[in-house]
Amino acid sequence: MLSTRTATIALTMSLAGTTLAGNTNDWIGSIGDWTNPANWSQGMPPGVSEYAIIANGGVAEIDSLDLTLGSGIIGTTLDGRFGMGELIQRGGTSNWNGFGSLLLARDKGSFGALTLTDGAQLNTQFALEIGWQGHAEAYVNQGSIANVDQLIIAGRRYAPDRTYSATASLDVAGQGTLIRTTMGPNANGMVIGAGGSAQVTIRDGARIETTDALLLATTSEGSSLIIDGPESVLQITGVFFDTGRDINLPDDHPPVGDAVLTLRNGGTVDAQSKVMRFASQSLIQGTGSLLGDVTNNEGSVIDPGEADQYGSLYFGGQLDNTVTHHSSALGGTLHFDIGSTTDFDTLSVHDLIAGGTLEVAIAGDFVAEFGQSFDIISADTLTGEFDLIELPELDGALFFETDVHAQGVTLSVVPAPASLLALALPMLARARRRAE
Repeated sequence: MLSTRTATIALTMSLAGTTLAGNTNDWIGSIGDWTNPANWSQGMPPGVSEYAIIANGGVAEIDSLDLTLGSGIIGTTLDGRFGMGELIQRGGTSNWNGFGSLLLARDKGSFGALTLTDGAQLNTQFALEIGWQGHAEAYVNQGSIANVDQLIIAGRRYAPDRTYSATASLDVAGQGTLIRTTMGPNANGMVIGAGGSAQVTIRDGARIETTDALLLATTSEGSSLIIDGPESVLQITGVFFDTGRDINLPDDHPPVGDAVLTLRNGGTVDAQSKVMRFASQSLIQGTGSLLGDVTNNEGSVIDPGEADQYGSLYFGGQLDNTVTHHSSALGGTLHFDIGSTTDFDTLSVHDLIAGGTLEVAIAGDFVAEFGQSFDIISADTLTGEFDLIELPELDGALFFETDVHAQGVTLSVVPAPASLLALALPMLARARRRAE
């Protein structure tokens, strides 16, 4: 968020001239009341036919008011504007009905921030766009609600000039806090990281309910979606939820990072009406639930746990680990870390179609011992076979034996064949002596 010092910079900068269609009304105050006429270049607060532009480093505050507005731009360098702005709405309802509705950080080098708190409600006829080409931050908390046509974080997917320069963050927190996208004619659900790098966090019982959702990796930094807490939910009711490398990127595009979906402390993705598709450059990790069917493509990794923490992921539908766009390629990867007989990653799934790669790694200083076993996958039904099983080497002439069965996958620590014979010979000798 902008500091008080920053908010007072360049108040005398000329804001005349614009390439926007329609009238503009620029915020010229520092920190102050949205409804104060002295804070606006037109000598009155913006009307429904105007662009309200906050780009002078100032902070506009809406306190417990119900307003009907046109379009808003928070942070832009358009026509020499300083480029920084912030809007804070505490309580009340703001209705943004103009074309484009509300846009944060329009241009490279700009910064825009939005806070909805104390039960505020924001409605947009078109998009709430958090970061087009600049850097944007948005905070929705304390029971606030945003009803938007579509939610865009860090760049538009279908913009003609995709420069992948946007950076943006969205934090949605608290019981009763909700962002909802509509099924309107312009709706495209929620798009994360289509033109840059984004981080979206849903935590402490908050929800995002959207028609469709895309979590894309279009820069080397990638993008992330974090759902944290047992009552924190992303609910998708439209056609798709796709993650990974954007299929519209050209083949010669620079390398990109991962699109990371992290479930923490029982967070939930509820997409029961569609098939979720995890494409190349996807990482699905943590502890929580994914409700709905999933296809896991080559280049995508499902990894229960996070960093140095072990985890458990639950898939409430079918997990198809065989699918791919190319018949000669493999499916996705299921990765498990084992740190002890009680600390290891687990995956629970209603219906698993095995394929792709099963990958196991030893974590920390764990030393496996003969006779230990690990139920890493439990399933109501498991069909098919993994194309590749990658297991770590163990000390003491031991190895992992993999049992892929109808209800899951079990790893057992057993002696290597030569070691098994060496163990058997003393037993035979003792039996012979007893017989004599």
